[in-house]
Amino acid sequence: MSTTRGGPGLPGITRGGRLFVSFTAQYAYILAIRRQDAASVIGALLDLGMIVLTLLALGLSRAGRPARAERALILLSVAASAYLNVSAADVASLARDRRLARCRMCGR
Repeated sequence: MSTTRGGPGLPGITRGGRLFVSFTAQYAYILAIRRQDAASVIGALLDLGMIVLTLLALGLSRAGRPARAERALILLSVAASAYLNVSAADVASLARDRRLARCRMCGR
């Protein structure tokens, strides 16, 4: 993956830039749409934690060591992120959309 022996090279720099843009856009979106500063920071930190834990688990597996705790923490982060997204969603709109779809299918 790296182009030089000691550094990340251009692909690593590009990935870091994309990660920065993704986190900045996620923070701006959540802050603008939901008006929730804390939720946007928590969401970004959960994503960052998943990335760090994934890299740590990959490093441990390449070294031939088990990464059970890291995998469990990754799953915990995923569950927390999903809960954060579902709790902010408008679940009533799902039922409304289903009713509208049934009405369109039957012609009423």
